[in-house]
Amino acid sequence: IGPRAVVPFVADNFAEWERVSLNVRPGLTGLAQVSGRDEVGFREKSLLNVYYVRNHSFWLDMRIFISTIIVVLTMEGTGGTRRD
Repeated sequence: IGPRAVVPFVADNFAEWERVSLNVRPGLTGLAQVSGRDEVGFREKSLLNVYYVRNHSFWLDMRIFISTIIVVLTMEGTGGTRRD
């Protein structure tokens, strides 16, 4: 759990405040992925990643983990690809 990994050419364009998310190990899921997925823009995802880094805790990780399960099962935020 943590900010998703980014490719170097994207990281090169990060503002200084966004670079804090590069100081932690990337995760397979994170706050940005369970907070809207496709409906959340790049800047909003960066803000969520910075929030995660600055407020990291076991309980935040547990919340993200449980939210990940829910989001995957419901296909929430996948831009209309939900199967009903």
